[in-house]
Amino acid sequence: MPDLSNIKSFLHYDLETGIFTWTAHHFSNLIGKRAGRINSAGYRQISINDVLYYEHRLAWLYVYNVMPPDGYAIDHINLNKSDNRWLNLREATDAQNNVNIKVRKNNKLGIKGVSLFKGRYRSQIRINKKVVVLGLFDTIEEAALVYKNKAKEIHGEFYNSMEN
Repeated sequence: MPDLSNIKSFLHYDLETGIFTWTAHHFSNLIGKRAGRINSAGYRQISINDVLYYEHRLAWLYVYNVMPPDGYAIDHINLNKSDNRWLNLREATDAQNNVNIKVRKNNKLGIKGVSLFKGRYRSQIRINKKVVVLGLFDTIEEAALVYKNKAKEIHGEFYNSMEN
C-alpha cells in the first residue's frame, strides 16, 4: 500500500459516496474526474504510479490510516464489490469474508446451502472447513429455513440471506 500522504496528494475520498476523485494531475487523469475503473471481477481499482490498488483497500487506509492485519480482508457488507462507502466496508477474517457471498452461479436451485439429493432437498453448511449435513427435507422451504437458522447461529453478522 502507498502511504496515506501519497494517496491524499492525488486523490480525494468522499465518505458518503465512496467515490475517489483526482485532486492533482496524475498522468492523463484530470482534476475532479472519478478515479479508477471496474475490473473483470467487479472490484474498482485505481492506478497510482503504474501500480493498481483495490479501491476498497484505499478507502480503508484513507479512513483508518492502517490496513487490516495479515489474515484479514475488507468485506463489502452489501455484497456490491464496487460500493466503497466506508459504512459498507468492514474488517473480516478470510473465513468471514467468504461467508458473506452471493449464491454461486452453479447452484441450480438458487438457494444457499440447499441442493437436490435423491429426490429430496439436502440442507448443508460448511463449519471449520468441513461440510455438515443438516438434514433431508421434503420441501425446499424447509431445507432453506434450516440452513438459514444454522448460518445465522454460526456466522452471526457475516451471514446474509441474499439468494443471488
